[in-house]
Amino acid sequence: MVGSAFLRDRARIRAAIPAGVFALVALFGLGFQLHLPRAFPSDADYQAAVAAIAAEQAPGDVVLLHPWWTERARLFLPAPIPVVGYLGDTADDLVAHPRIWVLANEHLPYVPDADFRAHFLPDRTPLGTPRQFGPLTLTAYRNGRARTVRFSAVDALASAEVSVESPGSAAVPCPRTGDGFACRAGRMEPAWHEVLYQPVRCLFLLPPGGPPRIAVRFPDVPTGTLLLEAGITWEHAWKHDRSDVQLVLGSPTGILHLRLPQAHEGFVAGDAPMPTSGPVTLTVQADDPHEREVCIRLRVLGDPP
Repeated sequence: MVGSAFLRDRARIRAAIPAGVFALVALFGLGFQLHLPRAFPSDADYQAAVAAIAAEQAPGDVVLLHPWWTERARLFLPAPIPVVGYLGDTADDLVAHPRIWVLANEHLPYVPDADFRAHFLPDRTPLGTPRQFGPLTLTAYRNGRARTVRFSAVDALASAEVSVESPGSAAVPCPRTGDGFACRAGRMEPAWHEVLYQPVRCLFLLPPGGPPRIAVRFPDVPTGTLLLEAGITWEHAWKHDRSDVQLVLGSPTGILHLRLPQAHEGFVAGDAPMPTSGPVTLTVQADDPHEREVCIRLRVLGDPP
């Protein structure tokens, strides 16, 4: 008798478990729905936050969205203010921006605060106290990683000379086509592309493939620190059966070698001093004629602004 009662109790408990789980899920869903109105900013909240930014805006300012996917803010921010919002944006040095406005919504679920503290906060100093606009929090930060950008290759392309160099042969100049250059079995142009989710305006370059290499010469580059960054665009970066891309940067004071390995997602970077102004030549070569879509940023950085 006792054994039969025990078995009946166990059967009732097993039968009640699904109903209990369903009730918990329903309660969680109801709580989430009740929380949503407090988590989503109104148009007036966005407008007030943007008005605060506009009232104090200075050259070089940038707005960073936290979390990165709160894209609705872009509808209210004026076009002259650049906006950063992509997966992994907290690790972006934003070297061209001495002040960063962080527009955060901490009322949303699963806001990656640990990632923000680990990657964004180092070398950043809050400027004043955070301001609240509904669920939005606006905080200005001094960017300790910022540097004066004295030269940008993508902006100086009008002065560049581009050619294809092959072993044992004379260099073949690449004719201009619009903003870029058309080379034999390759090309180069300024364009927006994505490198590991990061939208970047860069020199988009297709080397010919094999021993030939594209050479880009800038005749007058100022002093500072040469910063060379290169990455493969879009889905081409993860492919494992392609050759490495070799980049060589020659300046009056030395040579910088950079290797962009196959299956590497994101930028690889290298820097070198530029103590005297003068010409700089960048060459790019890839053995494989396929999947060589290279996005390159070449800048000269000065002191902190």
